[in-house]
Amino acid sequence: MPGTEDRPFISRFREGETVAKVSVLAMIVLTVVKGVVGWTYHSVALLADALNSLSDILGSALIWSGLKLAGKPPNERFPYGYYRGETLASLFVSIMIVLSGVEILLESGRRLFFPEPITSTLLPLLAAAFSAVTYYVLSRYKLRVGEKIGSSSLVADSTHSMVDVYAGVMVFVGIALSLVGLGVVEVLVALGLGVYIIAQGLQLSREAVLSLMDAEACPEYLDKIKRMAAEIDGIVDVHDIRLRRAGPVCFGEMHLTVSRDLSIDEAHDLADRMENRLKDLIPHMETVTIHTEPEQQTRFRLAIPAEEDIGLDARVSRHFNRAPFFAIVDIDEGEVRGVDFVENPAASAEKKRGILAVNTLEENHVTAVAVGHIGEGPFDILRAKRIAIYNAPAEARTVQDVLTDYALGRLDRLRNPTGEGHE
Repeated sequence: MPGTEDRPFISRFREGETVAKVSVLAMIVLTVVKGVVGWTYHSVALLADALNSLSDILGSALIWSGLKLAGKPPNERFPYGYYRGETLASLFVSIMIVLSGVEILLESGRRLFFPEPITSTLLPLLAAAFSAVTYYVLSRYKLRVGEKIGSSSLVADSTHSMVDVYAGVMVFVGIALSLVGLGVVEVLVALGLGVYIIAQGLQLSREAVLSLMDAEACPEYLDKIKRMAAEIDGIVDVHDIRLRRAGPVCFGEMHLTVSRDLSIDEAHDLADRMENRLKDLIPHMETVTIHTEPEQQTRFRLAIPAEEDIGLDARVSRHFNRAPFFAIVDIDEGEVRGVDFVENPAASAEKKRGILAVNTLEENHVTAVAVGHIGEGPFDILRAKRIAIYNAPAEARTVQDVLTDYALGRLDRLRNPTGEGHE
């Protein structure tokens, strides 16, 4: 299980908890102020707004507890951690938003049929203005920290706080219009607030439910991941990419198709490079599981060093650089489709034999070679060009013998040069 040093989200969770604490304290003050003033002066809009702030207290408390739960380290029972606790908090917040909207509608409907005129407007106006300003400051604070730590519940709550800003403005306008005898406007404002708040709550609950259901997360990253994989030499393809959100973090899994000539260690190194680049691309990536698999080549060109150009009966040359010819065999679905012979310019060269021989194979689009002996220089060049290297058994005397061994699966991959000094 990852330790605290491997989980940079812990300090960010604590920052989110601080925001939630500040929000709870601010909501307590607003609830008391708006509730007392609204009750004293019979302002239905202010009372509705006070009820909304009361639900915010519960919502912030839920976010607080959710972030605290999400910060707990994984264990045997919860190997993926408690991150979804934060998503659950986000869902409960959205439910509280919907319930507060319903309560506002009920109270506004009652006041519509049983109006109670506001006895004074000065303090209710001041209370509404104070509420709007406080909510605006809290909204910006929550949004900034929520985006910084990747907290969906804090971002959701910042949206809710911004709704409360509009609510405060509308309450202010409604109360102000009561001065000119349009008291019904205040009730209509409260009704509009109720509908708007319910709509916001339903939207936020939808997002939380989709996250809990592992709906596709971060779709904007899929193309970026594919482009990133294409830039890493040795990776042929990336597919079955799955990303899922769990609270503020992301888990990923994918399959990499790598060049068939890679060793197990090299394929593992490629997976490590991919994982590191993924975590740079998606900073909130907690873990990623990468499955590697070799590419399945059904068509390739096999080169066999040969002593002569007489077809499949040509004798095999045991030395890669000094072979007079290369027999180049087209193989498709395990069947030989054609054989060509090309001269090896390295056979008569004084130096750079390995480079000349490999260049000849590359010009003829060779993807694999079967050799008896090969030195370190040409071996490394072939590996660098992703040309697979097989060992041609000493018993294989002719090109046909090598192809027979290939068909029977007796050609072993060479992972190191044979060490022959005269290459």
